[in-house]
Amino acid sequence: FLLNDMMHTIRYDEFAAHLTREGRRNTTIRKHLNSLHYIERQQIPLEKSSLESFLIRLKGEGKSGAYLNSFVFTLRLYGQYIGKDLRLKEFKREPTIKATMSDEEIEAFLGLSCPKGAEKNHWAIFTVFWSICAFTGMRPGETAHLKTDDIDFGRGVFYIRQSKTNQPGISPIPNNIKEIVRVHIEKLASDYLFPSRRGGKHYSAGGEAVIDNVDWHYDWKKRLKALDLKRL
Repeated sequence: FLLNDMMHTIRYDEFAAHLTREGRRNTTIRKHLNSLHYIERQQIPLEKSSLESFLIRLKGEGKSGAYLNSFVFTLRLYGQYIGKDLRLKEFKREPTIKATMSDEEIEAFLGLSCPKGAEKNHWAIFTVFWSICAFTGMRPGETAHLKTDDIDFGRGVFYIRQSKTNQPGISPIPNNIKEIVRVHIEKLASDYLFPSRRGGKHYSAGGEAVIDNVDWHYDWKKRLKALDLKRL
């Protein structure tokens, strides 16, 4: 793969292997490779001035600081790997407003009936997903990567093996969700609690696609709309 006049071949496989040796998660490695692929498709030379102009153009198109920084961080790592200075200035992140839900809103959110035209099984799966998030405090990404082997009903805990901090942990299984989790597991044909139906970009350690932020954001917004709740 050649980038314009720079004639630089992006070493995808070698870079991925390097990140793996550093202990990076599969999902993180995939994000970095996707960023490099995008830069290559845009035919941007791997020079700081060209890359800065590229990012400024994206900013002018309304891209968020977090989105732009994903390229900045990838280029920083790749530059270190190939021995080239690709350290670009980070963009300011836009402030976000975080909101919580009251007990009544959580109860209504999880108690929503499947809307007309929606697939009942898919709706039920996400009810289990959101119940785990709501009553354990686990992040959606942590919940999405749970395996059946990560559930110990005897001790009453979930084992969290893929976390944002890359540190394993445990979370108690509240009594009020034990039964719905049991029923959910009995219906599974996968080792993972929440396998993706469409592929998705989040992959388990074994290479199987699990639901990602596209899936859960869509379901989240759909339920909020049904309840006429205003949340991010």
